[in-house]
Amino acid sequence: MSELAGAGDWVGLQNKVFTHYISQKVAKRQIKVADCVKEMTDGMLLIQLLEVLSEKTFTGKIEKNPKLEVQKLDNISQALKFCWECGVEMKIKPAPDSLFKEDQKVILGLVWAIMLRFMKFGEDDEDQTNAKDALRMWVANKTAGYAGVQIDDMSKSFRDGLALCALLHKHRPKQFTFEGRTAENATQNIQDAMDAAESIFLLEKYLTPAEVQKLDENSMVVYIGDYYVAFAEMRKLETAAKRISKVIKLTKENDAARAEYKATGEKWVALRDASLALLNDRTIDNTMAGAKARLAAFHKYKKDDKTRLIGWQMDLHQVFNTLQARLKHNNRPAFQPAAGQSPTEVDASITAINKLEAERQVELYAELNRQIKLVKLDSVHKQRHEAIVAWCGLKKAYLEKKEVVDSVSAAQLQIRLLDAYVTENKAIFDGSVATLTAQSAELEREKYEKHSEVAARDKAVADFFAQLEALEKKKRPVLEDDLAREEFKERMLALLKSHEDSHAKILKWVVEKEKYVATKETIDSVPEARSQLIVLEKYEREQDAMHSGSVVPLKELGDKILASLEYKTEYSQWTCPKPQDISDRFAALIAAGQKKRPVLEDHLAREEFKAKMLAMLQSHEDLHAIVLKFVVEKEAYVAIKEVIDSVPEARAQLVIFEKYAREQDVMYNGSAIPLKELGDKILASLEYKTEYSQWTCPKPQDISDRFAALIAAGQKKRPVLEDHLAREEFKEKTNLLAKSHEESNNNIMEWIAEKEAYLAVKEVSTTVAEARAQLTTLDKYEREKESMHSGSVVPLKELGAQILAQEYKTEYSQWKYPKPAEITGQEQAIDAKWASLSASSAAKKAVLEADLAREVEKERLRLEFAHLAAQFERWSKEQIENAQMSTFGFNLQEVEAYRATMDAENKAIEASAAAQIKAATEVFDKAKGLGVTENTYTTHNLETLAGLRGDVEKAISARTEAYEKELAHQRHLDNLCKAFADTAVPFLKWLTETKDKTNVGGDDLEAQVAFVNERLANFDAESKVSDSKAKFDELEKEGIQYNPHTTVSHSDVEVAHSQYKVFLDKKKIMLDQAIEHKRLRGLSQQDFDDIDKNFIIFDKDKSGNISKKELKACLYSLGVETTKAEIEAYLTKYGNGTAVPKAGFTELMLTIVGVTDTKENILLAFQVLNKEDIDSPTITVKRMKVVMEDDDIAYVTSTAKQAGEAYEYAPWTEDVFSR
Repeated sequence: MSELAGAGDWVGLQNKVFTHYISQKVAKRQIKVADCVKEMTDGMLLIQLLEVLSEKTFTGKIEKNPKLEVQKLDNISQALKFCWECGVEMKIKPAPDSLFKEDQKVILGLVWAIMLRFMKFGEDDEDQTNAKDALRMWVANKTAGYAGVQIDDMSKSFRDGLALCALLHKHRPKQFTFEGRTAENATQNIQDAMDAAESIFLLEKYLTPAEVQKLDENSMVVYIGDYYVAFAEMRKLETAAKRISKVIKLTKENDAARAEYKATGEKWVALRDASLALLNDRTIDNTMAGAKARLAAFHKYKKDDKTRLIGWQMDLHQVFNTLQARLKHNNRPAFQPAAGQSPTEVDASITAINKLEAERQVELYAELNRQIKLVKLDSVHKQRHEAIVAWCGLKKAYLEKKEVVDSVSAAQLQIRLLDAYVTENKAIFDGSVATLTAQSAELEREKYEKHSEVAARDKAVADFFAQLEALEKKKRPVLEDDLAREEFKERMLALLKSHEDSHAKILKWVVEKEKYVATKETIDSVPEARSQLIVLEKYEREQDAMHSGSVVPLKELGDKILASLEYKTEYSQWTCPKPQDISDRFAALIAAGQKKRPVLEDHLAREEFKAKMLAMLQSHEDLHAIVLKFVVEKEAYVAIKEVIDSVPEARAQLVIFEKYAREQDVMYNGSAIPLKELGDKILASLEYKTEYSQWTCPKPQDISDRFAALIAAGQKKRPVLEDHLAREEFKEKTNLLAKSHEESNNNIMEWIAEKEAYLAVKEVSTTVAEARAQLTTLDKYEREKESMHSGSVVPLKELGAQILAQEYKTEYSQWKYPKPAEITGQEQAIDAKWASLSASSAAKKAVLEADLAREVEKERLRLEFAHLAAQFERWSKEQIENAQMSTFGFNLQEVEAYRATMDAENKAIEASAAAQIKAATEVFDKAKGLGVTENTYTTHNLETLAGLRGDVEKAISARTEAYEKELAHQRHLDNLCKAFADTAVPFLKWLTETKDKTNVGGDDLEAQVAFVNERLANFDAESKVSDSKAKFDELEKEGIQYNPHTTVSHSDVEVAHSQYKVFLDKKKIMLDQAIEHKRLRGLSQQDFDDIDKNFIIFDKDKSGNISKKELKACLYSLGVETTKAEIEAYLTKYGNGTAVPKAGFTELMLTIVGVTDTKENILLAFQVLNKEDIDSPTITVKRMKVVMEDDDIAYVTSTAKQAGEAYEYAPWTEDVFSR
């Protein structure tokens, strides 16, 4: 017993700790101990404690229920004797009296000696120091590496609680946390440790953290000893649980390996079958997608499925070998794979698959090459289709478009363009469409996948052409209607122009005459009045001539226009502007003229009345002055024979005569009375008044008539003078008619001069429309000439005849128009001019008709040239497109064979171009000879056609150049293909041969792994993948999809190379695992690491050897209880008898830890777990939960037969050892 310090808290605490220790030991005997010092006074507790600890039975005589002091002392003596017999040693043995008297120090010392004797820190008889050291070393071993934990003693080293926490974390890292703990939280650390010890290891919390901090070394040894015992007890259970867990783990791993092999084998078989189905499937889809998909599926198969097959093949080998080795090592039956899944069968299948792969690859590339050709042909078909559809689209737009046609020439142009379209349509149909159909037929024969699309394009073209045909049939009547409408319009507008011209002339005349008839002349004499009446008569004659010669024809022309004013069909309509109507205005002019006559007649009547009254007035006035002189003067007057050559003179003489007569009457009847009568007469008629005018005569002077004698003479003179007046009025009227004749003649001659100038002009017509317009103008002239003849020439001649027929003749005088030659000369001149006009008109008409014929021919030549140019343009475009779309071939052989075809085509194209240019040149030159300088139907000329020919020659030259390039390119590609084949094929062969060599070492695993490691080390150096890729990249860069020299692709090389790498990696893993398995002998690497770690910990003097004492402590720390004899045997077998070196220590640990559990070991482990119920054939979940992991419990409960709430472990053990 260690020396006790002075009295203090530690004594009471030691009593408490020792009491608890004793209570634990005798608890199985249902003995409760409250205070070991007080309860040692009768010896009974001491005997009970010793029996339990020594596992011996006390044979002495004692009083089991002592009452007396002597009885108690005797019992104490017997108990002490039994104590010494059990091997308890003390330097100073206590007397019975000390126990009876409750000597605390003596009793506690006795208990400490007993504890030292029976504490299981070693098998040899060790002193307490060694026990303490063993316990301290155990604690130090378990807490090594924990931050803040340093075990230097068995007192102070535990006061911060970190050591306790470290112990708990070491044994239950998942249930107790050490991280973050510091010495500053000592009380909390101890409390947490105590709580965990209670909950995990069922250690009673009989001390407080403060009390733990005050424990002396002995008490601490006892207190920590509880932890050791709890851990040791738990280690026994854990060891049993570990054995079971190890078997479960092994069984699970074996089952998992079987399941893995089965799953991998099933996957392998399924994938193998799918791969065989893929490789044996010789179906041709007749589609590019199908060819690519099957080739892609093939490549994908090689990249994915084949890689998986190889990988799974290696996995199966690996799992099989590992499983068989583990089963053999653990004395389990060998594994038998399902039929078809054994490594040998798998290897045989891979060999068969490799052969099928080579065959299938050739077929797939052949089909891909065929599809490439078909796709190219489809592309050409599509391009041609698109070109045709584009042409159809343009023509459809043209046919659907309603052109604005506003002239005959425009309408004729559109019809000619439509005719040109029909010709072009036929050329396209016979050329491009026929080629398209031939290509479609070839694609159909080859069962091209998208032939439905090709057929759809053909149908679309056919539908388009049908649609164009319908549109052409629909457009033609519209254009013909346009022409009919424009011809109608042209005729009507010509009539309207003629009407407008006539209307303008008539209107000009009407406006002029409206001014005349609207004029209110100022007339203040009879001659003026009579003159105005003559002017009016002239106007009336002109009016009649204008009406019959112009207004009536104009009205008839207007009625003709109005009768056909509108052109209307189902296609179009046009309404001619209404002609201006002059009828109402002319009628108004006539009415105005009719109103003017009574006014002028009224002027005449008024002036005559006025003259008469003024004369009477003058006579009346004169009578007053010259009555006497009158007779003499009148006699002389009466005797005079006047020469009168004008109406005014005649009228003047009549006025004089009237004056004379009146004078005579005055004279005759006297002076005053006759004068008065005259005055009365004047006064009686003093005013002239009508609805048109009025005039008031000045009042006359009253005078008598003085000249009766003159009456007779006057009576003779009057008829003569009246004859003069009548003759002169006749003469004046005839002269006015002659003047009107002259004016009409001048107007006609002016018109003739204008028309002579028109007929003399040689118009330049450069178009059919212009020529037709000139003929229309000539027709208009003819109508105007006819109108002029009937409206002016005929009335002129009638007027001339009237003038020439005029004659005045009486008994007194006579008169006839003095210039008849002028009248007849004018009319003859007009007749001559009229005949000349007819001749000039006929000549002009011949010229204009010749112009029209020439322009029609020019138009025909324009159209013919435009047709030939368009045809040549289409031909050129087709040849260029054909040249651009030429397919020389898909490989060197086809390209070389194409030269003969190309040369023949070039020759035919040149001949056709020459013939077409010649025909176009002939038409162009003929048109040029007729004066054609421009062609509205085409933008082409001989230069542009030569340009097109040049374009064709360039295209042919470009095709030839492209062919030569393609030929060189194909030769280049063929060289690339060969270069790739020369690289890839030998490399693939080397990979296959190298894989076959991996088993060169046979059963010599080290030789095999050395070979594999050498290949892995030289993996990049031996690889030809980069060379293959470089050459294959050149192929891909060139777009090569078919290699005539090999069916191998770089993908095959990569896949094979990656499979080779997978093979090497997995082979290395397999070999490494086999070697490692052989080396580890069933242990894990962690087990080896722990062995190395323990050697370092317990080799305290760093000598490189483990001593006897260190070995024993190490084994105890690992929970392995050994006897002294076993330790001696270990030292001899694995060392030199006194110590064990590192290698021997490792071998010893492998022997102890790595022994394979037997069926009996597992049954024993279940019995250990059952503890008190060791003979039970079942085990409960509750018992298993004490130390077994949940996963292990779940495995047992799910696989063992259940018996009530427990599980039968014997049949379960039998089952797991059977596989």
